[in-house]
Amino acid sequence: MRNFKFALVMLFAFLASTAIAASKDNSSIKKEIVLNERFEAESNFFANAKFSTDSGKLYFGEQAIAGKASLELNNLNENGEFPMMLTYPASGGLETGKAYRISFDYKALSDSLRGGKLGYICVDGVIDGQLKRIDTRDYSSTKGSYGSINFNVVVSDSYKNVRLTFTSNKGAHVLIDNFRIEAFSFPKEATWILQKESFIGIRKTPMTDGYFDAKLGFHNIPKDKFYPFIDKYGQFKHRNWKGKIKKDSDIAKRTEAEADFEESLQPLNRDEFGGFISDKYKFEVTGRFYVKKVEGKWYFISPKGNLFWSQGVDGVGEFNLTPISGREFYFDDVADKKYIRKEWWGMFDYAGRAYDAFSFMERNMDIKYGTSKLKDYKKITDRRLKKWGLNTYGAWTSLDILETPQVPYALIGASNMAKKLKSKKKLVEYWREFPDFFDAEFEAGTMKNMQSIKKFIDSPYCLGVFVDNEMPWQWDTLMTPKAVLYSSETQPMKIAFRDFLKEKYKEIAYLNKVWNAPYKNWDDFLLTSDFEPKTKESEVDLLAFERKIYEKYFSVCRAAVKAASPKALFFGCRLAWTNPLVAQVASEYCDVVSYNHYNNNVAGFKHPEGCKDKPIIIGEYHFGDQSRGVFGGGLRPRKNGREQAKSYIEYTESAIENPLIVGAHWFQWFDQPTTGRFDGENYAVGLVDICDTPNYSLVKAVYDVASRLYELRTTSEKESREANTEKATTY
Repeated sequence: MRNFKFALVMLFAFLASTAIAASKDNSSIKKEIVLNERFEAESNFFANAKFSTDSGKLYFGEQAIAGKASLELNNLNENGEFPMMLTYPASGGLETGKAYRISFDYKALSDSLRGGKLGYICVDGVIDGQLKRIDTRDYSSTKGSYGSINFNVVVSDSYKNVRLTFTSNKGAHVLIDNFRIEAFSFPKEATWILQKESFIGIRKTPMTDGYFDAKLGFHNIPKDKFYPFIDKYGQFKHRNWKGKIKKDSDIAKRTEAEADFEESLQPLNRDEFGGFISDKYKFEVTGRFYVKKVEGKWYFISPKGNLFWSQGVDGVGEFNLTPISGREFYFDDVADKKYIRKEWWGMFDYAGRAYDAFSFMERNMDIKYGTSKLKDYKKITDRRLKKWGLNTYGAWTSLDILETPQVPYALIGASNMAKKLKSKKKLVEYWREFPDFFDAEFEAGTMKNMQSIKKFIDSPYCLGVFVDNEMPWQWDTLMTPKAVLYSSETQPMKIAFRDFLKEKYKEIAYLNKVWNAPYKNWDDFLLTSDFEPKTKESEVDLLAFERKIYEKYFSVCRAAVKAASPKALFFGCRLAWTNPLVAQVASEYCDVVSYNHYNNNVAGFKHPEGCKDKPIIIGEYHFGDQSRGVFGGGLRPRKNGREQAKSYIEYTESAIENPLIVGAHWFQWFDQPTTGRFDGENYAVGLVDICDTPNYSLVKAVYDVASRLYELRTTSEKESREANTEKATTY
C-alpha cells in the first residue's frame, strides 16, 4: 500500500509538471484566425477569391450543409483534366514561415460528366521562380458524397504567393461550408520544426494533419533537445499514449493482456476455410474458391461449398524497414547490425541510391517472442485472424506466413516489366514508368514469375491472385496511345501500333488522308516522333489501339495465372488511378476486378459504364489513428482510435451491403515506422503497432463486423447506420 501511495503521488507530480510544461510551451505558439467563413451572406471572402465561370455562388436550399447557405463550386463545363473552381486569396498570398490548419465541410451534388471522382484542395507557392505544390488533399466528388477535410500544412519562408486552390479530376459540382484557416506562429528557437529538411525521408512530420496540437508541448522543443526523437523500440519519444512500451518487460506483459482479450471473443460459425456454415446456403463443392451470384449479390464460394465474403488484412509479416543513412541522429539505438539491411530502392529523399535501413519490428519481435522468424510468427497471426474474425491474408503478406496455410489468402505476384515506354510526351507515372507490354520478354517473364509461385497459386487456400499493384494507367483515354506516337522507332509498342494501322489501312496514303498526316511510308511512321493527329477519325484509331494495349496486358496476366493453376481466380492489378476503358477491359479478363479504394465508404461503388457484370474486391482501404505514436494518419486520417473504429465499421459494412463487392482488405497489419519506410510513408494504420501490440479499439470493430457479416450480407433490409455508429462509439 505504501508503494502504491508513493507511486500515486509521483504520478500526480509527473502529470502536474507535464501540464505546466505543456501550458508554458503552448503560450509561445501564437494562433491567428485567417478565415472563418460560414457563407450565410456575401462577405469580403468573395472579393478576395477567384472563381471559375459557374462557381462562387451562394446556394440556398435544403441541401445546404449548414445554416441557410453554402458555397457552390461547379466546374463541370470547364476544360482540362484538373480545372480550377476556386483560388484563395486571389492576389498576394498566405504569410510564409507559419503552419496552417485548413478545414471545410463538403457535399457533392452531381457526378462529373467526364468520369472524374475526386475533388482536391491544393496548397501551392512560388519557389525559385516556379510554382510548386506544397500539399494537397482529396475528397470524393461522386454524387451524394459528403464529409469534412481537416489538415495541416507547413509553409516555409522559401515560398512566395502561397494560395489555396479547389480543383477536381475532370470537373465536379460540390458545396463547401465552414471554411476555416488558422495560422500558427512559432518562437524563433522552435521555427526549425517548420523546415522540411528537419525531417528528411519522412512524409508526415509532427506538423501534419491532426498530429499537430500545440497543447502536446513538444512542438516548442529546441532542435538540440528534440533529437534523437525515436526510442529503442522505434516509438516517438516526445509523446505518451496508452500501450506505449517503456522497457523490455512491458512487451512480454502484452501477451498476457492479449490472451485475456481473446478469451472474451466467441468463436464464429465458419468452416475450415472461413466460409459461412448454413443449411440454407449450400453450393457445389469443388475444392477451390469460385464466384457465384446468389440472390442478386456476388459471393465467393468456399472449397466446402459455403458462402464466403473476404474480410482481410494486407501485409501480414511484412517488416517495414526505415532508412537510417544520413539521419542516424534521429534514433536512440540503431547500432545492432543484426537488424540493418542494405537497400537499393527508395523514393524521394532516398531515390537512386543505396542506403542502410533498420528493422525495429524485427528487434521488437525478438524481444517479445525470443525470435523474429516469420515461420514462428505464423502461429500467432493464424490464431489472431481466426479469433478476430478475419478470414483472409491480403496482398503483401509474407510467403513464410502462407506456407502450410490455415487461413485463405489473396496472393500478389508481378508481371515482367523489363522494357518501358520511353516517350517525349510525359505520362503520369507514380510508382513506375509505363511498361511496354509488346516487348518480347513481357509474356515470357510474366509466365515465369507466376510459375515461381505456382505452389501458392495451386493451393485450395488461395482465394485468388492479384498481378501487380496500382499500374500507371492514365486518368484519360488517348493519353497513352499519343505517348506511343512520341516514342522512338525501336519501341515495341510503337511497332505494334504501326502493324495495327498497316493491317487496317494497307497503304500509308490512306492513313495520311484520314489522319491528315505527313508520313512518307510505314518506316517513316516509326521514325516520326513529333506528330500528333487531330482528326475525329484518328481518335477512333487511337482508342482502338489503346484497347489493344490493355487487352495485351490483361490477357497475358490472366493466361499466366491460369497456366499455374487453371481453377485459380484472376483478380487483376488493383486499380487505383484509371480510366473507363481500362476498367472495361479488366472486367472482360478478370474473374474478380480489384480496386484500391480509399474513401469514407463504398456505398454505390460500381464499375464504369460498359463493363461486364463481374464481382469487385477492394484490395486496400484504411483510416489512420493520430492519437498514438506515428505522425501520419494515412490516406483517410482520423483523430483517435474511437473515430478510426467507427470509420472501419462504416466502410466495411457499406462494402458488405454492396451487391458487387465480395471482399475488402485493410491496409495494413503493422503500423508503418514513425520515420517512414522506403518512400517516407509513415501511417498509423496497423491492426498491431510496431511492437506487435494489437490496436484493440480497431480489432474490436473488426470482430464486431465479422460477427454480423452474413446477417448483413444476406438480409434485404439494411441495419440502421446510426445504430451501428452508436455501437462503435463504445470502443
